[in-house]
Amino acid sequence: DAPRTRQDSPALGAMSTAGEPIDPPVLSGGLCYALLFSTLGVILLTTVAIGGRRLLDTDNDNYMTARNTQSGVWLTLSYFASSIGAWVIFAVPEAAILGGSIALAGYTISAVVPLVLFEFMTPYLRARLPTGITFAEFVQERYGTENTVVF
Repeated sequence: DAPRTRQDSPALGAMSTAGEPIDPPVLSGGLCYALLFSTLGVILLTTVAIGGRRLLDTDNDNYMTARNTQSGVWLTLSYFASSIGAWVIFAVPEAAILGGSIALAGYTISAVVPLVLFEFMTPYLRARLPTGITFAEFVQERYGTENTVVF
C-alpha cells in the first residue's frame, strides 16, 4: 500500500482548486495576547460588578461560611471539588488498567459513598450546631473536647 497523500483524502487537509494545500489563517502573538487579556479584563470587571455589591453586604461569618445559603447538593459538590484533586486524572485510569473493572468500581464507590453520606448528614449537622464552621467543632460539641483532640 502506498502512503496516503492530501490529494487522496480531504480529511488530511483543505485543498485549493489547484490541488495545493490551503494554510489556515494564523493570528499574531500580539493579537492573541490582546484577546486573552481583554477577555480576562471583562470577566474581572463583571465579577467585581456582580459580586462586589453582595460582598459589601456580607459580615465576616457569612463570608467564611455562607451560612444556610446553600443546599446540601451544593455543599456536597463543594466538598467533592475540594477533596478530589488532580490524582483523579491519573489514579483512576491507572487502577482501571492494572486492576480492571473491579478496581474501577472500587474507586467509584470510594469517591461517591462519602458524598452521598455527606448529603444526608448536612441537615442533621446544621440543626445540631447552627453556628459551627468545621466538622471538628461538631465533634467537640457532640463528643467532647477529649475526642476532638483525638480527631
